[in-house]
Amino acid sequence: MPFAPGAILYFSSRRFVQWASVETIAGYLAKIFATSGEGCKDVVTSVINQLMLEFNDLYGWLKNTAQQNADAIVDAFIDAIVTLRGYPESFLGFHDFQAAVR
Repeated sequence: MPFAPGAILYFSSRRFVQWASVETIAGYLAKIFATSGEGCKDVVTSVINQLMLEFNDLYGWLKNTAQQNADAIVDAFIDAIVTLRGYPESFLGFHDFQAAVR
């Protein structure tokens, strides 16, 4: 793959990849429909829990690989999510991501 020399990549955990499947989404939708929306709170709680587990894995990985910059990267990431402004490309290096995944 044409990544920059010295690039550091994070691969999602197997747990997260297996959870973030079509089957999981279908199960969540079925639960919401079967309970006339009553199951929505459980679905949201489950999604938040899974995202937090993966975020903890990502943060641990960042602390090991980007030691001095880990907190700044996490702060920028959270800010991007909360404000919907996007994430600074300088942290990611996805400038040519489309070409990299072809």
